[in-house]
Amino acid sequence: MRKVRVSIVLLLLSFVWFSGMQTASAASTNIIVLLDGEPLAFDQAPVIKSGRTLVPFRKIFEELGADVSYDSKSKTVTAVRADKVIKLKIGSVYTTVNGKTVKIEVPAQIMNSRTLVPLRFVSESIGAKVSWDNDEKIVEIETMEMMVDQYFQSYNNGSYSLEISEAEFFNRIENPGLDQEVVNVSLYYSYLDDSQFITSENFSVRKIEDDEYGVYMTTFGELVDENGNTFIDGEFYMEVYDLATDEIVLSDTGELDHLLYNQSVYYTIPMGLKDLGIID
Repeated sequence: MRKVRVSIVLLLLSFVWFSGMQTASAASTNIIVLLDGEPLAFDQAPVIKSGRTLVPFRKIFEELGADVSYDSKSKTVTAVRADKVIKLKIGSVYTTVNGKTVKIEVPAQIMNSRTLVPLRFVSESIGAKVSWDNDEKIVEIETMEMMVDQYFQSYNNGSYSLEISEAEFFNRIENPGLDQEVVNVSLYYSYLDDSQFITSENFSVRKIEDDEYGVYMTTFGELVDENGNTFIDGEFYMEVYDLATDEIVLSDTGELDHLLYNQSVYYTIPMGLKDLGIID
């Protein structure tokens, strides 16, 4: 699967450089923060104070999908996400979550002209799960859980499909056949708002204007229950590439608008090509 991977070595070097900027009251540490497996980069490196990891407030709240503001007069940070409202006052161990007072061990504070907040408290207040690896100095924030991860061979333009193994999925990507399509479908549950969403990665070889091309498509959509049926609202991205050179000759995006979800291969490459007007 296509994922951007950041060099851990470069991350460690950057954290070492930033750690030299910390005040004496905070421990200089090389802390890595992972959000759903991907490293977060901060303009002020995370620090540990009194056993709690502190990070810049705006970056962490925005990464968690919250709208954030800062009142310089009252020195209060406010974050809003869905039905959650979190307020932290600089220097105070008393915060509020949806109007209820919550006492924390280490308050929000200013270091090197940056407002830092306790990472675990703000993440868990929004609904995420947080774990700490003391040996590796890694904080892991999880906002979702994978519920289903399946691989399929699609037949007859998606009219039916057969589940295959992960190994067979990757083997067929390396050895594609004309009009054959393999699909990886994953279903997730969000801790933040109890929603469910689905993603897929599709690979195929298709004939377009008398020439054969490789086609890659990825989709993302939220599941919506309505009148006893489940629908998908989201979007897809498609690449058409030269089989000999892997050069992308065409790329485009489209919408998934209230697509009926049948719990297998819900949207195929021929559907996407037709919706984009690439084929008839």
